[in-house]
Amino acid sequence: MFFVSSRIYERSLLLILGMCLLWGPVAALAGEPDRAVVVADTLNVRRHPKASAEVLWTLSRGDVARVERRAGSWALVRVDRGRGYIAVSERLAVLYTEKAPRTEKKKGSKAAPVSEKKAKTSLVGIREAVRTEERKLLAVRKEERAVIRELDRFNASLAQARKKERELNRKLSAVEAKVGEALKAKARVEADIRTGRKHLMARLAAYHKLNQIGEMNTFAASGSFHDMVVKKKALARIMGSDAVLLTRYTVLLREREAAESRLAAERSALAAAATAHGKVLADVEARYRKRAAMLKEVREKEVLSLAAIAEMKQAERVLEAKVRELARTRKALAAKNRFVRYKGLLKYPVTGKIIKTFGRHKDPRMNVTTFENGISIRTQRGEPVRAVTSGEVLFADWLQGYGNLIIVNHGESWYTLYAHTDEMFKKKGDRVDTREVIATVGDSSLSGYPDLHFEIRHHGKPLNPGPWFKK
Repeated sequence: MFFVSSRIYERSLLLILGMCLLWGPVAALAGEPDRAVVVADTLNVRRHPKASAEVLWTLSRGDVARVERRAGSWALVRVDRGRGYIAVSERLAVLYTEKAPRTEKKKGSKAAPVSEKKAKTSLVGIREAVRTEERKLLAVRKEERAVIRELDRFNASLAQARKKERELNRKLSAVEAKVGEALKAKARVEADIRTGRKHLMARLAAYHKLNQIGEMNTFAASGSFHDMVVKKKALARIMGSDAVLLTRYTVLLREREAAESRLAAERSALAAAATAHGKVLADVEARYRKRAAMLKEVREKEVLSLAAIAEMKQAERVLEAKVRELARTRKALAAKNRFVRYKGLLKYPVTGKIIKTFGRHKDPRMNVTTFENGISIRTQRGEPVRAVTSGEVLFADWLQGYGNLIIVNHGESWYTLYAHTDEMFKKKGDRVDTREVIATVGDSSLSGYPDLHFEIRHHGKPLNPGPWFKK
């Protein structure tokens, strides 16, 4: 087998192996039920779904509980201490659903083995991720406190602005009332003036006629000269009184008109002030709404962060259990079905001729030195490919440089690789038995002939397959 970019293929293969190893712990976390994460500082768990019900215990911020069912604005949750109802809202507790992909395994299949070292490495990574997310959470809560302080300031400003708005409206209403009263008083004065003018004009007409008739005729019409004098003086006094009253009404009218003008000016000034203040109030309210939306966004970040921390801690608990399990069974697994026991006893995976062996090879025509990670066996296309010993399929797919590739995991980080196959009869997760047919030989190698490339790897490092086969 000739590799032009063997380093690229080597890294690709190691990446595939690493991804397959890590899939086990990830898959174990899939399919979590609905949960509730507490976002308030404390939250009461009650016996029944109502605020007056007995408090069973209290949850703290960041606590996560499994949700069994919803009951309106309440949720029945389960934690280690038991079951109870909590109130659900964006300020108390937020529900979320774990949507990690589920993996379905065939009946009787087993999970891909994970080394204790790999599990411990994953555990360290998860713990570091938890610390990173907790630092993010602290930053989010700091931002939340800053936004809340700003909202408090806006609340105070809003309260003052609304108080001033109410005062302006009260003043404006009072001025409107005074303007109304002034208009009514002005109307009454104008009516009195019209009446006074009417009486005065009638008396002036009578006095004018009296002057035209002459005093002698007036005297003749009177019973005596004394009566004439009395009538004339009385008429003059009435006319003088009418004139004085009319003058007073005129002065009063001017005063009413001046008061009306002042009230109209005051009303205009207050209306302008109210309009200007309305703009200020609208601006404060707009900024308040913006900060409130920001607070909602920050709290959503907090909920997501709390949920992420809860999930990672769940993953941490699963991995810790896995590490303990691996530590307990390490010796038993090492003693049972150890791949290393088959060294010198294996049969070749396919019948044919070995055309390339493990190690360095120099192409005399191209003067290029390559390194062969395994052996290449020339055979017939469609020849059955058999597993050299039992294990579990870790990878069964196309990989550049290897064609259709099957990787079988034999435990303790031992792997066998079967490259350039044609038809593959096994898929990832399938168990294989010793000498079971897993594929047929294909012709995807660079030689252009039907070759099977076979490797043995331990912890990802290729080993010489030669000493492993029975002579």
